[in-house]
Amino acid sequence: MDLSQRSMSNITTYIRDCTDFLGNITIDQAFIDYRNQMMWKFRSNGRDEKTRLMHADCLIIEYSMVQSAFAEESYCKEFDFEVRKYNAKVDVKIFDKWFNIPSDKVDWYLNNINKGLLTHFAFYRWVSKPTEPLEAGNVVQVKLIEVRSAEEVMKNLNVSNYDGY
Repeated sequence: MDLSQRSMSNITTYIRDCTDFLGNITIDQAFIDYRNQMMWKFRSNGRDEKTRLMHADCLIIEYSMVQSAFAEESYCKEFDFEVRKYNAKVDVKIFDKWFNIPSDKVDWYLNNINKGLLTHFAFYRWVSKPTEPLEAGNVVQVKLIEVRSAEEVMKNLNVSNYDGY
C-alpha cells in the first residue's frame, strides 16, 4: 500500500471511529443556535425555510465532531472541519442516493482543492432521516458511508440528470 492509500485509510478509520463513538446524538439548543447562525453556508436555490433548515441540519456532524474535540472548527465555507493530525480539511455530505455537484460549483471545489482548503469529502447517511427540522431534544444518528480524497471525487465526476455532476 502506498503512502497516500495509508493516509486515506487512517483518516477514514479515524472519522469512522469518531462517528461510531458519537452514536445517538441528542440535539441541544446550542446546536440549534449554531445551525441558525451557520445557515449562510446554504444557498436558498428557491427552497422554502423548512427545507433550508432541514438541509442545514447536516451541520450536526461537523458540530458534534468539534464539540467532542475530534476535529477543529472551520471558520470558512470551503470545508466543514479539520483533522490536523491527518492534514485533512473535510467537507461533509449527507445524501440519500446521489451526491450531486451543481455545474456552477465544480470550479469552486477545484479552486479550493488547489488552494489547499479542501482535501477530503466524508459521505454520510441518516440512520433514520428526519422529516422535520431538528429541534432540541431530538435524537439522531448518522452512518459514515466513506471518506474520499477531494481530488479523487472531482476526477470521477459524471454528468448528472439534475444539472450538474
